[in-house]
Amino acid sequence: MDEFLSLDQYKHIINLTKDNGARLTNCVLLAENIRQKIIRRELYYLQLNNGLLILDRQDGFYRCYYYLGGHENNKRLDFDRPVVIEMPYTKELTEKQILQIKIIRSMGFRLGRESGMMFSLSEHIKLRQSEHKEICTFANQEDIMQIDALLKAYFDPLFAFLPSQEELNAAIKEKRAFVIRNSGGVAAVLICGNERNAVSIKQLVVDSAHRGKGFGKTLMQAYHARYINEVGSFWHWVDMNNNVAIDMYKKFGYQFNYRKANEYVLLPKEDKGE
Repeated sequence: MDEFLSLDQYKHIINLTKDNGARLTNCVLLAENIRQKIIRRELYYLQLNNGLLILDRQDGFYRCYYYLGGHENNKRLDFDRPVVIEMPYTKELTEKQILQIKIIRSMGFRLGRESGMMFSLSEHIKLRQSEHKEICTFANQEDIMQIDALLKAYFDPLFAFLPSQEELNAAIKEKRAFVIRNSGGVAAVLICGNERNAVSIKQLVVDSAHRGKGFGKTLMQAYHARYINEVGSFWHWVDMNNNVAIDMYKKFGYQFNYRKANEYVLLPKEDKGE
């Protein structure tokens, strides 16, 4: 595995890879994003006999993008930390995507999570009464450590796109983080993102000690009330196996749309007990 040293080098390697027939890709990185990652020494690559892997170093794992040819690698890969590949698709997997999955599996990746996008127009959101409206507030800077600990305790970082300290600070400053406090601590949190004429849930979690009290619904009510007159739609990704969350979202007016994603994981051999 080698480190990308410049944007020009990145472009040169990608062009050579595509010229050699490796055009199956999931890469969505923009040039400025690539440049910043190279400056921070976060971007690496691994050349294969059928293409190229681009490895974006995260906190404890790599997020992987690829350019692949049309045949299997026939070699199980191994890295010093887990690697995650996301395969977004529309409605159903295409023949090319099925081929990509076959190639990915030949490297040792396994399906880690299946996700779907839930969506609602603002006019279809069902505002619900909450018993805990008075204790739901915007987060403040003093909440950062508790929010960070709560997110890390309940979300798998391989799939959750957990916010960095900088991103969490921005969410609090821009009033995109809602919290419920109980006995002086943060018992539940909802973090959202505002993008043009839509708003989305990034993370929503209730501490296990406070579940069954309606805190999730309270956060959703505050979130909807905050944006209902400002945006045209609401959306978020949800784990297809999280039936409790899916049922709650449906009660607020959400339905699944056509966007889906599979995430494939490769663990280091020692993590698998090999």
